[in-house]
Amino acid sequence: LFGYSRDELLGQPVELLLPERLRERHTAHRSGYSKEPRYRAMGAGLELSGRRKDGTEFPLELHVSETRFGRRRVFIGLARDITERRRVQQDLQNAAEELANKNAQLEILTAELVELNTELDHAARCDVLTGLWTRRAWHESAQLEHERYVRYHSPYAALMIDVDHFKRYNDTLGHPAGDECLRRVAQCLALTVRTTDMLGRFG
Repeated sequence: LFGYSRDELLGQPVELLLPERLRERHTAHRSGYSKEPRYRAMGAGLELSGRRKDGTEFPLELHVSETRFGRRRVFIGLARDITERRRVQQDLQNAAEELANKNAQLEILTAELVELNTELDHAARCDVLTGLWTRRAWHESAQLEHERYVRYHSPYAALMIDVDHFKRYNDTLGHPAGDECLRRVAQCLALTVRTTDMLGRFG
């Protein structure tokens, strides 16, 4: 695992197998551990970096346990190269981040689609000139009101308004003036009805 022979390691401190930057800290850690061992279950080892004889480093998981031979304390260490595990973990993390980014983009696109659908629905239901409901949209809503009346016997009223002499006004002053007249009438009606009332353009 580390590139050393058995004879090269006998009698050497375990810190030989660690990068120099970690040796001092690990010496203190090992000293504290020998005074007060903290047992770890397998799979819950200390992750650190190992250093091979040729100087290359690799991620390392270390498990240590204590046993006794008579009065002698013996520490048994199990070192495992976790390069592949780290690679898989990194791949999973990258995939999770990519998925999160895709989800964020999807949420943005979904919000935009909802907004566009709302605008399309509004455009389909509202008369472009006056802003009132189209005849079809008004009729659908009025049908619901009538069905509510049939079921609950709650009264309702329908009122149709005709602009007097509009054709003559339109012919005399022109269609732009006629359009403005219709817009003004629609504005006046919108200001005088309740929010629960429905205004639509029939003609």
